[in-house]
Amino acid sequence: MAGAFLSAVIRAVFERLFSSESVNFFRRSKIDPVVEELKRLLLAAERVANDAEQEQITDRRVKRWVDQLKHCCYRAEELIDDIAAKALESSVEWSPHQPPLLLTKGLNIIDSVRRPSHVKTVTFKMKEIIRMLEILLIEKDALRLTEISARRLPQREPTTSFCQESELYGRVEERDAIVEFLLSEEPGGDRNRIGAVAIVGMVGIGKTALAQLIFNNGSVREAFDLRVWVGVSDEFDICRVTRSILESVAQLSYSTFLDLNFLLC
Repeated sequence: MAGAFLSAVIRAVFERLFSSESVNFFRRSKIDPVVEELKRLLLAAERVANDAEQEQITDRRVKRWVDQLKHCCYRAEELIDDIAAKALESSVEWSPHQPPLLLTKGLNIIDSVRRPSHVKTVTFKMKEIIRMLEILLIEKDALRLTEISARRLPQREPTTSFCQESELYGRVEERDAIVEFLLSEEPGGDRNRIGAVAIVGMVGIGKTALAQLIFNNGSVREAFDLRVWVGVSDEFDICRVTRSILESVAQLSYSTFLDLNFLLC
C-alpha cells in the first residue's frame, strides 16, 4: 500500500518515544510538553503520508517534502536512541551489589544522564526537529496533500486460500514454526482456548502467501476438521468476518444477521 514506508518511519519514532527509557527521561527532565508537541506534529504528518508517497512519483516538490520528513524522523530517532543508550550505560555501570565506590560512580553516571546541560541539549535538539516539522506541515498545505481519512484508499485485491507451492520460495522456517504452533497442545490446557498468530510485515513481502502455505499444509488439513479462509479488508468489520466464517461452515446465508451477539450465540 502506498504510504506504508513513510508511515513505518514515523511509527518507528513513536515506538522510541514510548520506550521505558525515553518515558522515564522525559518525566524526570520535565520536558513532557515538548514531547507532546513532537507527537502531535508527527501524527499530523502521518495523516498525509499515503497521499505524499503517491504524489512524489510525479511531483518533485512532494518528493523533496517526503525526503525532508524522513530526515526529521531519522534525527528524532537518533536523538531518542542517544537517550536510551545513556540510560543503558548507566544501568550497566550501576548495580546494588557493587562496592560503595562503584555505586557512587554509577549514581554519578545516572545523574549525568539527566543533568541540566544534557536536558538542555536534548530539549534544544527536539525543538529544532519540531520547527522543521512545523515548516513541513505549512508546506503540506501549499502542496495540497490530502489527509488519509479524506481520500478513498485503493481497494485491496481479494485473496483466496489457493496457492502454487512450486512458485513460492523461502519462509520455510516461519511456515514450520507456525504449523508446529497450530498442531501443538499444551498438557492439561483448555482445548477450547482460541489461539492466534499474527503475521506482520511490510506490504509485498509474502504474508498472504505464507498464510496460504500454512492453510494448505497437509498436517494442518489432517488435524482440523474445519478450515475457513476469510479475507480481511483495510476497513475491518468484525460482523462481516463472523458472517463469512459461519456461511463457509454452515453453507447458509447470514446476510440478514447484523448483530454480533446474535451471530456468536
